[in-house]
Amino acid sequence: MERWKETLMQLIPRLRPALNDPETRWALIGSAATALHGCAVEPRDLDFLAVSPQGVRRFLELLAEFLPETCPHPVDHPDWLSSLARPMSDGPDEYGFTWHFARWRLHDVKVEVAHISPPTGFRSSADGRGIWEAGPEIWPHIVTVPLGSLSIPVVPLELQLGTSMQRGLEDRVQAVVDVLQRGHDGALLHRALTDDQLARFQ
Repeated sequence: MERWKETLMQLIPRLRPALNDPETRWALIGSAATALHGCAVEPRDLDFLAVSPQGVRRFLELLAEFLPETCPHPVDHPDWLSSLARPMSDGPDEYGFTWHFARWRLHDVKVEVAHISPPTGFRSSADGRGIWEAGPEIWPHIVTVPLGSLSIPVVPLELQLGTSMQRGLEDRVQAVVDVLQRGHDGALLHRALTDDQLARFQ
């Protein structure tokens, strides 16, 4: 079994308590979610999205035993890891999105959790801009997929397609399209993609 999958299977029982509270629920996004949907991709890390900043703090509580005392890198360094001294990075990015973010490296697999709040006046999918897979509009659309005996909440592929297109990840786009062509939620896909992206899918 791949290392990312082994790590995920070990994490899910630890993280399950967070799902019992609507304020701390989470979902798997990114390449690991894509792979669990049956797409031909090889995840390099595990990306979780939390419904609120409290959800990120709950992750830190549940995975506290894996926090080192300190990290030698600043929070904007790609090798920064959460620590007891600085468990969470929080603040706005260059686009005005406010992040609450934590990161671990477990069994040589990078594990990240984030809550990302859009800036005031952010235009939603109702304006035809699509649905970002790490944005606040995903929560009514979360689905569950099996992994062994576990059931894991994940972002649907319909939402991942537009984000992969936007990022120019052509190999991942094709892998997602290959699976969506076997069956998909047409109404959700129309909301998830911009007009230009929808024309590419068709």
